Amino acid sequence: MPRHADRMKRSESARYVVDALRAYVERKPLGVETPPDWPLVVELASQNLVSPAVGLVLTRQLEVPNDVKEYFAAIIAWNRERNAALENAIRDIVAALNRSGMTPLLLKGVANLLDGLYPDPAARIIRDIDILVPADVVSVASQVLAAIGYRTVELIPPPNKRWDSFNQHLPMQANEEAGIGVELHYELVRLYLVRLINAKDAMARALPRGRNGLRYLVLCPTDRVTHNIVHAQIQDSLHMKGLVDLRQIVDLALLIDECGGAIDWREIKGRFAAAGAIAVLHDQVAVLREMFGRDVPITVADTAATATRLRHAIAKSPTGFTTLRDIAAQYWAGFRGHPLLAINLLKPLWWPQRIRGWRARLKR
Repeated sequence: MPRHADRMKRSESARYVVDALRAYVERKPLGVETPPDWPLVVELASQNLVSPAVGLVLTRQLEVPNDVKEYFAAIIAWNRERNAALENAIRDIVAALNRSGMTPLLLKGVANLLDGLYPDPAARIIRDIDILVPADVVSVASQVLAAIGYRTVELIPPPNKRWDSFNQHLPMQANEEAGIGVELHYELVRLYLVRLINAKDAMARALPRGRNGLRYLVLCPTDRVTHNIVHAQIQDSLHMKGLVDLRQIVDLALLIDECGGAIDWREIKGRFAAAGAIAVLHDQVAVLREMFGRDVPITVADTAATATRLRHAIAKSPTGFTTLRDIAAQYWAGFRGHPLLAINLLKPLWWPQRIRGWRARLKR
């Protein structure tokens, strides 16, 4: 197939994935005029870690082939089981921290999961549990986790003296039996980004939650939106690469629907402008408006052009390096035959061995 035609097919498939995610957010059926390239839809949904959310829509569509439905149904079932295990782990962790006099702040996917943000708890792939505690008690919190079975995962390369000055959390601790990892944060973002959002102020504004006798916090809506954008688009360098994290943008759309007028967009715009990052915010607004139909009170000059550029980025392979593309292709080939192998990507205790193999292959 000519390269141009292949790009067109990938772009059309990316549009279909985005439309399916919008249908998921809006809890509506997906209107389809022309059947897409199903293998590409499955591939792009998998690459962007949105297979469960896409699958919750496609498994209800009459025109979707049965083998495609079966694939997505397997992913949904696995993720439902994993997220249930994550919820149980979160309860155990929060209870242990509460007994030690700490009220942790839950972040990102786990906060959304416990807050009931997702229409179906199986929709969101969550890699690990992110928890924020004050910096002066983070070592004690780490000891509490160790006491309930979470040991520090070996890092490759091991952390050096710059770890504390550059990062915002301790090395991951993982429970071997459950296959679940925890990152204990003492800051919300890396230190060069605290101008946009910082732990001390965010914890002062955080909202208390109580569930089954447990005490924890979640970010206020304005901080939640800010952290969502800053973490993915600036800290993970997606804006610089011209990419978008579909899980992150779906969370953002759901947050807007859930929190509505409680989000102070003027405050958010001021933070990004003061940090010289207003273009990042504008890109996110453009994607929300053009691809997900969510409008916010921020003026952007050309939302359609930005959304088109990012939609093309979604259609690309995750990386431009041939070796890493080959690695991704190997995982994909395995997933097609055995969808539940996807769980191996999320087991923290497998990461050191996997990274050693990747590093050796990259050297060759």
